Amino acid sequence: MASVLDPVLNFVKVEVSTGYDIDDTSIVLKTDEGAKLPAPATDGEFNLVWWNSTDYPDPADDPNREIVRCTARSTDTLTVTRGQEGLAASTKNTADKVYKMLLALTKKTIDDIAGGLTVANEAADETCFIVFSAAATGLLAPKTNENLTFNSATGEIGASIYSGIAAGNLLDKSATETITGTWIFTKFAESSLIALESYSDVSGEYPGLLFRKSHQDTEGNTATISGELLGLIWFRGNSGSAFTSAAKIQVEQDGAAGTYTPSRILFFTSDGTSYSEKLKIDGAGVISVATGGSIVTADHGTATTDQVVNVCYGTGDPPTASTTTEGALYIKYTA
Repeated sequence: MASVLDPVLNFVKVEVSTGYDIDDTSIVLKTDEGAKLPAPATDGEFNLVWWNSTDYPDPADDPNREIVRCTARSTDTLTVTRGQEGLAASTKNTADKVYKMLLALTKKTIDDIAGGLTVANEAADETCFIVFSAAATGLLAPKTNENLTFNSATGEIGASIYSGIAAGNLLDKSATETITGTWIFTKFAESSLIALESYSDVSGEYPGLLFRKSHQDTEGNTATISGELLGLIWFRGNSGSAFTSAAKIQVEQDGAAGTYTPSRILFFTSDGTSYSEKLKIDGAGVISVATGGSIVTADHGTATTDQVVNVCYGTGDPPTASTTTEGALYIKYTA
């Protein structure tokens, strides 16, 4: 990848072999001088200060000094672009004068450094983007409009989509992590799995999934209210054009929170045409089935006549099973 800044070397000054006109762009140095300079093909292009060193030991004093950009080098022959950084091209062919080129810090270098830095008010800056680096490639440029961001005001990392996670740990710390946004973990051509592992010789320690809700928009404690959604697990299929709801397990608050929070668990499913609540378990343990639903253990076929199931209880043995359309459900309590 190209470097952000031009290549630099310390104390590099080369002598030009002869004089050149204002339009010349192929410049030949004295023998072996070219090896002192970076190679544009591998190191990148760079600027050189070109001046009359015979009359002006300091290039700043030469009224015809010039900055050129070296775009290629073949041994001692340089290909340059003339008149860089606001200095017009000029002739470099005064008789009996020695002309030299200096690889030095110029205004462009400072501008390039400043252009790569962003100074902002961190207290209000919430749109930073992550910059990654790798040993093999060096600094990778920041990616704007990406899903992974860093809030420098709060120190939080946020992500709307987090895809292509390789094997290994996303977070590996023995402390509480705060992650904002909706995170999507994606795998292709194989099953995806989120695993919670715990290693402990204490029987009361375990891996777990915890859902917590506070009734406020900032971090802190405000009592949740009756009817508030406390958490859910959602299952979706795909219609071929979009992901569509298939089933959901939802927990809602059912009364005022105190030492414990009263709750109800709702189960949603879909028959392919509608999607709604089918089963509810309230805080008292009462199970409710949605209108039109039923709890069955098997399909006994279509009834040809009205059928009655008698619910009985007693202390003796249950009666012999009946094969008629009428039956009995016998409940026996044992001591």
